Amino acid sequence: MPILVNPIINCEFEYECDLNWDLLTNTNDPMVRFCGQCKKEVKLCLSNEQIDKAREMGTCIAFPMYDEERIAKIKAYEAGTGEWPFEPIDMPMGLPKRE
Repeated sequence: MPILVNPIINCEFEYECDLNWDLLTNTNDPMVRFCGQCKKEVKLCLSNEQIDKAREMGTCIAFPMYDEERIAKIKAYEAGTGEWPFEPIDMPMGLPKRE
């Protein structure tokens, strides 16, 4: 199994969910989905600042994790030499630990 990384995100979970972001219900906000199992919104976080805000509010989150192959594809895409690299992406989800 490849090692998954996100060099930006630093998050520990109080509760880690085993569901998948793609299975959650879409909302009017593409950065928020609804979990029918726990009846809560889940916020997609792309930075530590967004995680910190969610942590303060007690909001469940998801964040993307990339393996080395995905990182290479992202760099190629950003350089204009590769295709869209963002589907599917593993995204841990859960309630972040309060510090």
